[in-house]
Amino acid sequence: MAKTDRGDSNTAQIGRAHRMRPASGLRAALLLALAMLALAAPSAFGAKVASPFGAVYEHLSYGPRLAQQVNVFDSGTPNSPIVVLVHGGGWRIQYTLSRFASESMALQQQGFTVFDINYRQDSERRPAFPVEPEDVMLATRWAIDNAASFHGDPRSVFLLGGSAGGQLAGIAAEQMNAASPG
Repeated sequence: MAKTDRGDSNTAQIGRAHRMRPASGLRAALLLALAMLALAAPSAFGAKVASPFGAVYEHLSYGPRLAQQVNVFDSGTPNSPIVVLVHGGGWRIQYTLSRFASESMALQQQGFTVFDINYRQDSERRPAFPVEPEDVMLATRWAIDNAASFHGDPRSVFLLGGSAGGQLAGIAAEQMNAASPG
């Protein structure tokens, strides 16, 4: 029995798509190089804009994954308390980083340096736990390590979130405090 044109064209398309991908080792090396650049120079991939209350650094990378991004609302006042803002969304909905800009600006106006984060999401192939709390902890450590660049005080950190984000903030705070009390 002869194959139909439809079957042949599907096979050809799959074959072409497979051949067009770079080798997995090369792809991994490129991703690692981009991640290292992002971590070494956090403002390299972010845009600096202004809010009525200070500078805002958009789409900075706090980790090597695409979803591990943060918008930073700089208070402009040295040694400002830090707020790490964790969005909700039922562990599966990834909001745009600008969704909580008004809340971040309200906190910025009150003298906080705000780190509004995104994190990897639950999916059919990857469960929410432990990935999501790990991302919140990674973002919090990044905020602490980079606090001085944004006028933040690394000794005064608050995790704030709503819905699933509130639960993730609580889990991350508890685990970070257990690892290093106080």
